[in-house]
Amino acid sequence: MKYNPSRGGHAPGHLREALAQWVEQWSDSGKEYWPPYPSIAATVGWDQVNKPIEWLLGQLWNCNDIVSGDLLSQLNELCGEENLSRTRAYAAQVRRIKAMLQTPHVSRRNTSE
Repeated sequence: MKYNPSRGGHAPGHLREALAQWVEQWSDSGKEYWPPYPSIAATVGWDQVNKPIEWLLGQLWNCNDIVSGDLLSQLNELCGEENLSRTRAYAAQVRRIKAMLQTPHVSRRNTSE
């Protein structure tokens, strides 16, 4: 059965991998301030077409796959541990990312360096 983002379930690996790559780029970017939705685009699928992060978050909005421990650790660092989700499902994590990106703020990274 073909994946339907509005129905949820098991998302294709290339979508989950695109989110992991986007989080990696976000983590490595060095920016201290984030406007709503960083301009980093996620590369999705075999065509290597860049898609905006809004599109990717929507594709994974109802995905019940579980994020890896490494990805969860990166998200905890970027989003702040006080915003922890009770579940490790992609659906919960992309909602967390969207909430984080909707308001400009100072990065949660350690700025004492």
